[in-house]
Amino acid sequence: MTVIEVAVTRQPELWWALAGLALTAMLFRLIRPSERRALRVTWLLVALVVVALAGVARFQSYPMFATTVMGLAVVLWGLAAIHLLSTIIFRGVLPALGVNAPRIALDLTVLILAVAWGILWLRLGGWIPRSCLPRRP
Repeated sequence: MTVIEVAVTRQPELWWALAGLALTAMLFRLIRPSERRALRVTWLLVALVVVALAGVARFQSYPMFATTVMGLAVVLWGLAAIHLLSTIIFRGVLPALGVNAPRIALDLTVLILAVAWGILWLRLGGWIPRSCLPRRP
């Protein structure tokens, strides 16, 4: 059983994880109302995950389509979680501790973690990162 097939069987858990992510974003919005703009990407990703999960539920009779959309939903959920946690750390926790990190630190952190998340999912899908390196003669 592949990772995507496991994810399809655990679709209700992803709904709960998505609800937890949305609740965390709302709490951060209540605590730091000035960071509304920083959460727009998170809300967009949450909306895309909802659409993808609705597509999975709607097209259960087409297993290949459903598993592909479920994989997309999991990847988007991971990106939303990465963005939200990075925003909370760089725009909430660090300023509360008196550390003023430049805004590019948030962007670079999100970028690096998103690339790592993508490589992880490619690896779980069977891609071998070493295959991109040139072969020795």
